[in-house]
Amino acid sequence: MGNNFYDRTEADLYVGSEVFMNLVSTSPGTYEVPLPLSITLANDTGAFRIAYVVSSTPATKTRGATAAKDVSMATLRQTIADVVKHINAATTVTAEMRIALGLHLAKSRQSVPAPTERPALDLVGVAGKTVTVRAHRDDAESKRGKPKNVVGAKYFYFVGEDYPAEAELWNYAGDATKGAFSVVLNPELPAGTKVFVTAAWYIRKDSATGPLAIPISTNLNYSGATSTGALKIAA
Repeated sequence: MGNNFYDRTEADLYVGSEVFMNLVSTSPGTYEVPLPLSITLANDTGAFRIAYVVSSTPATKTRGATAAKDVSMATLRQTIADVVKHINAATTVTAEMRIALGLHLAKSRQSVPAPTERPALDLVGVAGKTVTVRAHRDDAESKRGKPKNVVGAKYFYFVGEDYPAEAELWNYAGDATKGAFSVVLNPELPAGTKVFVTAAWYIRKDSATGPLAIPISTNLNYSGATSTGALKIAA
């Protein structure tokens, strides 16, 4: 069951709907709920309360009364859900107001600090216009491939005789959570073209990345040729 009162039991709906309706109907503008919808909420709340009492009282509890209560309950839950949409969109509704209404508080997503380490890069190979590299911790004594809490590495490339100092001038190539990563370049680039590759750790895809690795450079081969020569570290 959800944490909102109207997602719980019938009894929770019976009790919570009265509180919810009274708060909203008393001041619909505060919650940015249209007046016609607040009137519908009041009517549906009253109808459900009557149907709930009738179906819960032994003397009047019949199959018909139970069916009527179920219909009334479904109608009220939908009306409340429509009202909640307006409340969720309202910028004036505070956390305390939501609690008073019986609504749950969405968990705030905590900000994640960017990694402070920069990865080291190894050149795995060059095949035609594809450069394959692998990022790992820049720590010879560590057996971990990635720093703690790091999910993966984002890879970037630059085509030219020298790489830029500005991070925004690098071209994003993609990301990988483990293993090697292949940077696929424009097939029209001539053989011998110089390419730089760098990478940065990230903790979450939508979070900030850490510092860029020292770029490595290589030259593209002719189509079909493969190179696994020595790593070149850009100056």
